[in-house]
Amino acid sequence: MNALWVSIIVAAPLTGFLVGHLERVSMRWWSFVGLLLAPALVMTIVLALTPPAPPSFLAWWGAAMIMISPAIVVWAVLVTIGFAASRRTVR
Repeated sequence: MNALWVSIIVAAPLTGFLVGHLERVSMRWWSFVGLLLAPALVMTIVLALTPPAPPSFLAWWGAAMIMISPAIVVWAVLVTIGFAASRRTVR
């Protein structure tokens, strides 16, 4: 579990910083939105590949999202900090 938090702390600001350096404005913002949604998308793919627990996939997915929501919040904050730092240094 510690490896997850270390990878979030290291990877999130770095990827946000790199996305902030993209040349095209539309590509930069779409990449930023995709980066913010990345943990939820990855968890959805993982849950789609595993057999659902009763009663349904939606309940299984909702429980998983609640369990990883602290990691999603930390990821989003660190990505935004990295993105803002890159936009600050470009100007």
